[in-house]
Amino acid sequence: MAKLENRVASSHTREVFTSDSLSMIQKAITNNIVVQIKYHSFYKNEITLRAIEPLGIYFTEKAWVVVAFCKLRDEIREFRLDRVLEIRFTSQTFDYEDEFNLSNYFSKLINPS
Repeated sequence: MAKLENRVASSHTREVFTSDSLSMIQKAITNNIVVQIKYHSFYKNEITLRAIEPLGIYFTEKAWVVVAFCKLRDEIREFRLDRVLEIRFTSQTFDYEDEFNLSNYFSKLINPS
């Protein structure tokens, strides 16, 4: 097994996730603050700069995931925090039309109408 440790690796390396990202997202959700992130898309292998409006957060598959309105794509998207390379608060705030609810969000994903 020790022999394999030096022979198995990921081709995608990134900085280690820090709890600062999580606490910043929590603050942004609580205070409706728009944040700017530099995000590494695993599937496209590209890095984009995005302004997002964080609506909720959950933990799954060994990663924290932020559900947010993405201003670049003009729709609600999910962003894994371990793929966020940089994060900063902006001076903008946002109002979400409906009170966002993660349970309702998941229900709509499972049973779209």
